[in-house]
Amino acid sequence: MPLDRSGRVPGTVPLYVERAAGRGSGTIFALAGGPGQAGTTLTGNFASDLSGSRSGQLIVLDQRGTGKSGLLNCPELERQRRNDTPLDGRAAVCARRLGERRHLYTTRDSVEDIEAVRRRIGAGKISLLGVSYGTKVALAYALRYPANVERLVLDSVVAPEGQDIFDLDTFAAMPRVLREICRGECARVTPDPAADVATLVDRMAVAPLRGAFYDSRGRARQVSLSRRGLYNMIRAGDGLDELRIAYPAAVRSAVEGDPAPLLRLEHRFDESGARGPEIEPRPQDLSVTLSTATLCEETPLPWERTTPFAQRPAAARAAAAAVPDARFEPFDRATTLASRGDTLTSCMRWPAAPEAPALGPGPLPDVPVLVLEGAEDLRTPLEVGARVAARFARSEVVAVPKTAHAVLGRAGGCAELAVRRFFAGQAVGNPCAARRRGARVLPKLPARLSDVPAAPGVPGRVGRTLAAVGLTLRDLYSEYDQLNSIGEHPAGGGLRGGRFRVRGGDLVAEGFTLVPGVRVGARVGLSRRPAGTVTVSGPVAGTLALSRTGRLTGMLGGRRVALSLGRCSGHCPALGSDSDL
Repeated sequence: MPLDRSGRVPGTVPLYVERAAGRGSGTIFALAGGPGQAGTTLTGNFASDLSGSRSGQLIVLDQRGTGKSGLLNCPELERQRRNDTPLDGRAAVCARRLGERRHLYTTRDSVEDIEAVRRRIGAGKISLLGVSYGTKVALAYALRYPANVERLVLDSVVAPEGQDIFDLDTFAAMPRVLREICRGECARVTPDPAADVATLVDRMAVAPLRGAFYDSRGRARQVSLSRRGLYNMIRAGDGLDELRIAYPAAVRSAVEGDPAPLLRLEHRFDESGARGPEIEPRPQDLSVTLSTATLCEETPLPWERTTPFAQRPAAARAAAAAVPDARFEPFDRATTLASRGDTLTSCMRWPAAPEAPALGPGPLPDVPVLVLEGAEDLRTPLEVGARVAARFARSEVVAVPKTAHAVLGRAGGCAELAVRRFFAGQAVGNPCAARRRGARVLPKLPARLSDVPAAPGVPGRVGRTLAAVGLTLRDLYSEYDQLNSIGEHPAGGGLRGGRFRVRGGDLVAEGFTLVPGVRVGARVGLSRRPAGTVTVSGPVAGTLALSRTGRLTGMLGGRRVALSLGRCSGHCPALGSDSDL
């Protein structure tokens, strides 16, 4: 493709395209998110999502600047682990590195690339499936070439105008989303998760949360969590189910005076060099450079495009000050302006082109449109998808309960059923309406032994200690699973003391403490049948055996005890449910 279709900047950019053939006629273009995600890494996923929905060919491309399409890769932006140089400075270095090319990776450029591919393969009207930022590209194509569009499937919608720089749609949706996460699942945790967040944010306006965090050597170090850190954690839950179902209970614990669970969620990956709970992607999978170049060219920023860099922070503060306080709740204006890693910061010293890249004049085509939205999505909330759907005369919205961002492939097949009905011309309805989460919201972690009910059939302190041992083993496996998910050699600390590591294919814990006063040592397996030995020290001590069926037996406090932890799944991250204990 020509790098610059105006001819002002010479050069070309390769465009890598994959085509999956199908029976019959018709063409579907599938567009990935980001901006910056390489589409062809997901060709198999798209084909699976559309299985039974297409009779013609599927076209997937790496949009310019991503994957195999002339990947943009500024090392100062891509290598963020342990990089403490301010983001605006790193982005400015990248902008100089790219030179005039930095203006030529916009949504408008991608739209023209798609049209060139459509003509090259000889397709007539095309259907477009977009996910996240891919929905913006699909909508932009529909505005620019309405006569060429047959149908649109929009999963997690970004409006053609882009997202608000202050995340106002996210703030507006947050109380509803928090309550959706807890709907039917938080009876033992909190009566109102949104109120808990608001309460905690008010307290954190005075001082950040502070407390002890135990590292992989079992050493306590003092850590903190700011309001912006809490906001980033809640947003990160869009892509991490295990985080999304954990933070309501962790927030409630902090409200009740126990910040340890929330601090662990924030600092769990510190030793790996990851920044917060989201793991740094590879540039060939998701180019941060391309994302920055696109967003800084076309996001509605709170300053004029030619505003001098030195004046931009004041312009951002003035624009935020003009927004009513209520629109930032349950957080506040200061939380928005405190970021050091978002688009506002990235673009602070980015020299954009003098004119914004205009999309097509429209109008939008009168075609069938299916909007899919996760009811727990904060990144692209349901309310945004509904507003975009309202621009089309023939649109249907499917809200998927207990699901966050990018619902296709993650909603138990109900979203795929909606797509099949849509392409068959049938009434879609909402096949996802009854969806339930497989694992319920995690309970609050106990702050004292008296918080733990006695194990069934074992009264008194021995019974509470036995139940606490069961909870501790579940927590041990869960922590292993979290740290193992990033591909490191997993080792970490307990919530309130001790540590664990992997040795000889076993999970080995030393003084691992979840419940104050109950220190657990263990050497247990990591297979689906994790037999091993568990020692308990504290006011009640003893030695227990963990059987291959998930049963603890042995002597504790001079009593013979037994407790079923439930059967394992995978690496036993849960070891059964609370009802087993």
